Amino acid sequence: MVLFSDEKIFGVEEKVNAQNDHMYEVAFEDITENLRTAQRFQSKSTEMVCAGAPYKVKFPLVFIEQGAKVNGEYYVHKILDGAVKT
Repeated sequence: MVLFSDEKIFGVEEKVNAQNDHMYEVAFEDITENLRTAQRFQSKSTEMVCAGAPYKVKFPLVFIEQGAKVNGEYYVHKILDGAVKT
């Protein structure tokens, strides 16, 4: 069996795009404080997911533990052992 797999880091926080939000007011001061401010955090939450694409076989999504270093040993024991039946 040939298995192609890859990991992807997903950011939980959505990026702010000021061009998508427009407000029309007479004066800047008329806009309430919570609508004028966009919260941004120093370290946003992320989640790493591994997916595989073998031929005619279901490969489940594998969520990587927070802070784990994905090296060869981790990949074989934590990702492949749980997803691939030998």
